Amino acid sequence: MEAHVKTVREIFHSGDQFLVPFFQRHYSWRKENWQRLLEDIVALTEESDETKHFLGPLVCTPYHHVPGEVTSYHLIDGQQRLATLTVALAALRDIARLNALEGLADEIHEDYLIHRRRQGTQRFKVVPRLEDRSDYESIIKGSPAGTTSTVGLLGCYSFFKREWKRLVSSDGDAVIKRYLIASTARLSLVTITVGGENPYEIFESLNSTGLPLEESDLIRNFLFMQVPLDEQGRFQSTCWEAFERRFDPAGGYEKLSPTLFYRSYLMREGNYCRNKAAYVEFKKQNQGRHLTPPVQVEVAPFGWTTNHGFLDRGD
Repeated sequence: MEAHVKTVREIFHSGDQFLVPFFQRHYSWRKENWQRLLEDIVALTEESDETKHFLGPLVCTPYHHVPGEVTSYHLIDGQQRLATLTVALAALRDIARLNALEGLADEIHEDYLIHRRRQGTQRFKVVPRLEDRSDYESIIKGSPAGTTSTVGLLGCYSFFKREWKRLVSSDGDAVIKRYLIASTARLSLVTITVGGENPYEIFESLNSTGLPLEESDLIRNFLFMQVPLDEQGRFQSTCWEAFERRFDPAGGYEKLSPTLFYRSYLMREGNYCRNKAAYVEFKKQNQGRHLTPPVQVEVAPFGWTTNHGFLDRGD
């Protein structure tokens, strides 16, 4: 495990990319969270240049490091902070453009929001969960829809754009640069990089008071991460949604536990899988078999039959 104190500027200037795992919850910060962050940023512009504000930890694990490609990390903790910061910076960029500060707008966009020479999903420095991705990408590209929203990432963008506009109208254009410096060079996080540990155990220990994490969530994440980022939407709609619906209540059956199903599947050949080890064992078995995600969702153990590649309850 490695831990370092880094400013937001250092984190986004590193050339890294931060992926929100599929076991994480959707973006959930609301107005009170946005307001607190804004107040911290504004306060920094009114204090000495040496003053910095600590935002908390950023816990991540390396993901598929490939030479010549963007260095990617899974965000175990800190996704809400990073997503909010980039959306707030996108709103500040758009206010800079409205005030004809094109050079400053380009600086924000190219230094903090995108990898300028990359294409597709690799272009974004933060990649939210699939369900949040469309709104997020529209914000970063500068074409958000429904900017009157009060919730989610679009709500976050609307809030910061409105507040930046109000502050700039009262304090003048020069304050935009001060807000950028406060948001990046004077906000810091402790970045903790862990490798080799079970992310289930890490996430569980960090979020013991939150919603319980199922190992099936980690297995879902493992499968999706085998699919190229730009193809994950198609995989979700053509394969995964129908597969997960098989666990819903139907035909007099109660809802099934995906985690218990996976654990039973892993013991199909008589090998014991201990409690809370389903994710690690699933990953080990399927990496050894070199299966692709579509094949993995077509397996049919314990008398279950397949219907167009998806699991059905057998008689």
